Amino acid sequence: MPRRAAQPAFQLVVATTDGKPVGFAFGHQLTADAKWWQGATTPLPDSIVREYAGHTFAIIELAVAAEYRRRGIAKALHDALLVDANEERATLLVRPEAVPARTAYERWGYARVGAIRPWPGAPLYDAMVLNLRRLG
Repeated sequence: MPRRAAQPAFQLVVATTDGKPVGFAFGHQLTADAKWWQGATTPLPDSIVREYAGHTFAIIELAVAAEYRRRGIAKALHDALLVDANEERATLLVRPEAVPARTAYERWGYARVGAIRPWPGAPLYDAMVLNLRRLG
């Protein structure tokens, strides 16, 4: 995580209940040399993969403890993470079989842009993008 925390626009938010952490989310802006889109299983258009300062905020992790799910905590974490985002869009990766998470992301306005295997031997993820300009 120290490498992530050193990235531009790094943000971390934690949800607590009665002083106990029940969820967290963190992410950062992608740089021009980001490897985020490498491992795409099919070629993605340049409009998706070309990065530049201020273009994309990547949500690296978004997690809520099982017993606290379906209470709006994930959405609150997501929104808190992006509240001050100046980027044009946000992106995240989600496992295709994680149907509740994927359904939530779609409800929040994300669209699938392709499938990515982020590193050799990694599971397959769906790459999703949210246009932040239309939210502002």
